[in-house]
Amino acid sequence: MKRGGLEELHQKHPWRSINKFMPYALKKGYSEAEVKKYFRDNVLKDKLKINQSQYYLPIYGKSDGCYQFDTLIQSRNAVPPAFLIFININSRKAYAYPMNNKGKDEVLRVMKHFINSNKPTTLTSDQDSAYLNQDVIDLMLENNIDYRTTEDNNHNILGIINRLMRTLRDLNKDRDFTTDKMNDIINLYNNTTHSSTGKTPNEFTAEDEQKYISQMESLTNSITSQETFALKKGSKVRIVLDNPVIGKKRSNLSPECYIVDSVNGYGYNIIAKDKSVATYPRHKLVISTNGKIAETLNNDKRGIISEIISYNPKTDKYKVIYEGGVKDEIKAKNLRETNPTQLSRMEIEFWKNKEKPPSITKYKI
Repeated sequence: MKRGGLEELHQKHPWRSINKFMPYALKKGYSEAEVKKYFRDNVLKDKLKINQSQYYLPIYGKSDGCYQFDTLIQSRNAVPPAFLIFININSRKAYAYPMNNKGKDEVLRVMKHFINSNKPTTLTSDQDSAYLNQDVIDLMLENNIDYRTTEDNNHNILGIINRLMRTLRDLNKDRDFTTDKMNDIINLYNNTTHSSTGKTPNEFTAEDEQKYISQMESLTNSITSQETFALKKGSKVRIVLDNPVIGKKRSNLSPECYIVDSVNGYGYNIIAKDKSVATYPRHKLVISTNGKIAETLNNDKRGIISEIISYNPKTDKYKVIYEGGVKDEIKAKNLRETNPTQLSRMEIEFWKNKEKPPSITKYKI
């Protein structure tokens, strides 16, 4: 005699193998056909081999003056304790500045020097709190710099600075760098032919850069124009999982599915049943024809804001409505999460035909 549903039974015996789950279902009176249909509709097969490389987009600056940066942290007693490292995205020319610590004041000091010397137009980094300090953001705004930060699920966009950091450590025989040793290695790096450009960073000219940008634009267009690149709103997808730090990899894909909600640049916003949302690049998403929709997006749990109601200039916070009707008050900077120097589209819409306070007018539109 059957007791409860197959889903309830599977929660008690959560085997992903139908052969291991089958005996429990048969004992409860279910037929093989019913179990097979349940697995087909709700339990997805693990895939250990999956190739999404056709959706990898090249990383390049769309104009001159585009840089990525990160902090190289040394061991406790090293002198200096840290370096702020920059790399030109197109030419691959690298720069290293010693810091007395990794805090916001040192970041601001070094950033002023770098900006004055190199006149960057775009800077990209992770979301380190020292970089997102308001004084640092204001410095970028004063110098008309377009500042971008990585999304939680698209850290590969910092592939160029990450690769430089590994190369610097590989070239250094010791765990830590002295300032002289760092300068020597940076000089060596900038005078070595780079495989991506066929030039040394020091000999890479403005003409070379325009040619390189054109090549990368063509490559990007050829990838995004693939028929399978675009995902339709409402499509079911699974997330390509990262390799675990420890333990055996059981699957390349998330066990549950998510729904494509909207396009976000070259990536997509996906949602779970509770309307929590996260953004993923195309190469991290795989179309799924079956499978159970996830209840939530775990650590990525965020809601989709449907409307800004009001703004409080004293607290620099917006009152917003989330999809589903929940109201909340959030920091204005949360709406500019991946582009801290520019007003979000929702902000631009809210301020249309309204007088903007100084805390808003300083941001780019």
